[in-house]
Amino acid sequence: MAGTFTGRNFGWLPQERAEAVRQFARVIREDTGADGQAPYAALLQGVDIATASDEKILSACARLVADHLRTLRFSRDAAGLHDGSSYDALLALNRLPRAPAPGEAPARYARRLHEAVAALKVPRFVDDPARRLSRHDQPFRFGPQELEGMRIFFRGSIGYVRTASAGNCAECHVPPHFTDRSFHNTGAAQDAYDAVHGEGAFMKLDVPALVARNAGPDRWLPPSARHPRAGGVFMVSPAKDTPGRADLGLWNVYANPDLPAPQALIEWKLNPEGRLSPDGVLALALARFKTPGLRSLGQSAPYLHHGRLRTIKEVLQFYKRMSDLAREDGMRNAPLEYAAMHLPEADIAPLAAFLRALNEDYAPSR
Repeated sequence: MAGTFTGRNFGWLPQERAEAVRQFARVIREDTGADGQAPYAALLQGVDIATASDEKILSACARLVADHLRTLRFSRDAAGLHDGSSYDALLALNRLPRAPAPGEAPARYARRLHEAVAALKVPRFVDDPARRLSRHDQPFRFGPQELEGMRIFFRGSIGYVRTASAGNCAECHVPPHFTDRSFHNTGAAQDAYDAVHGEGAFMKLDVPALVARNAGPDRWLPPSARHPRAGGVFMVSPAKDTPGRADLGLWNVYANPDLPAPQALIEWKLNPEGRLSPDGVLALALARFKTPGLRSLGQSAPYLHHGRLRTIKEVLQFYKRMSDLAREDGMRNAPLEYAAMHLPEADIAPLAAFLRALNEDYAPSR
């Protein structure tokens, strides 16, 4: 939070951190409250803003916001299991496994749940008018269309008839949180770049190898405290008048000397067996972004990291388009998961219905 208050999101450049901290503390000190709200000073218990340093005021405020964010949790029952969406209600009603067993890997749980759903012969559906969601304009319902979408979501085409509907979504969006907390290239960067510069342009984009990139940080890497004038050419949205500039996501972070903190985690995620060279890992990091959770997507629009897609239907059509392109060898750094994805147009509506069934209201933690 402290980095957010003093960074790009609030308009501060890397070399302006000291000024950002001073400005932040000044706003806190001078606030007198408004519309019946207490001034910021009243919220900082134990901190005398008249004598505290600017850094201490920033730290105290960041801690308060972080504490608040930790209270924003999806609803859980007494056993700690999710119970806020119609999807959760369906699992409970049909006695389906609602979470990994002790010691069970999330991916194994996803496969076990898929097998249980596939074997469900006479499902009991959910339709509860009394459980109206306050933050979503939809009934609390999980019916045949949602179940069809759920089966597509979990099914991969490898091991099944290859022409069968297969979303293979759970390979990355692993239940019960619907994220693997890793990084994947879905093709979002390529799709955005080609939309501006023409089909196939991203495949031809000149991207330097590791030694060349790190030898020219001002040219290739994003701005940092050590290199405040860096151009960040691969961390920007593409534009017609700036060809060669794109958003390559994790590529900007991996093996970046100015960002030491996340390196061990990225290496573990992308090169767990240590077989790849640093250049190999960098190539694998190209256009990867963190996997978001899918619960309550109705509160997350617009979608993808660049916000270009407005609806869940548009996102699913994007996945259909990019997975088809990947199987035709037309996608740069294509993910392995796309090989097992097969989405006919008829799959879009049931998949969207299933994803809407993951909507729920936030519940304050107790």
